[in-house]
Formats: sequence, C-alpha cells, structure tokens
Amino acid sequence: MAKALHFTSDVGRLEEVRQFVREATDGLLPSETSLFELQLVVVEAVTNVIEHAYEGMAGKPIFLEIEGSGHDISLTLRDQGLPFDLGSHPDLDIARHVADGARSGLGVFLMRRLLSALALDREGGWNVMRMRFELDP
Repeated sequence: MAKALHFTSDVGRLEEVRQFVREATDGLLPSETSLFELQLVVVEAVTNVIEHAYEGMAGKPIFLEIEGSGHDISLTLRDQGLPFDLGSHPDLDIARHVADGARSGLGVFLMRRLLSALALDREGGWNVMRMRFELDP
C-alpha cells in the first residue's frame, strides 16, 4: 500500500521528508546506503520543486507518495509549480562540471544516476514526477 505525505514548499520541511522516506521504506531497503541514496534523490527533487517550480515561494502544496514491492520503490511527487522539461536538461559531464567549479546543477544528474526510472509529466496543472528506485538483488 502506498504511503503519502502532504506538505508545503518550505525548506524547513526537508528533515520531515527525509524521515518520511525512512519510515515509508522501513524493512524494504537492503542497506543504509540504499536509504541514503533514496533520501538524497527525494530531497533533491523536493528542493528543486521549492527553488525552481515554486521559485522559492513558501506555502505551496507538494504531495509525495511512496510504494514498495519486493523489487523496487515507486515514488510520485506532485506540485503545481512552473513546468519543467527533463528532456531539456542535458546530462552533464561531471568532470568538466567539477573542473569549472560549479556548485549547483547536480540534482538531475544524481537522480538519473541513482534511479532506475525517472519521468516528469504535466497533468491538469500539476507537475507529476515518477521515480523508480530498484532494490539490490
């Protein structure tokens, strides 16, 4: 059964999001490393919603759903912020990125590396990000 967290766009809620991921996946993840990676992905996605989709505006709705099976964890993140096209965000050359001294712009890169599936659609005025985190065999 899916577990859901409804919260508002406030970076002060990120610890609550981390804790929700821990509780919603209790007994499903094979290691603390997997938990850390999943929390990293979710917090990065939520931070992007707050900073970019909502342009830093507090109090806007965000919905996170997590559902686990024996093979993977499915996550859905919904917001009503500005649309974003994942396809327009090219995969970055991490060596060049670091060499250039860039301090941001790693969120989508990390999500693509750590997730087995990532999609973002616009549905009825909502951004709907669907993520799948494959469990280690």
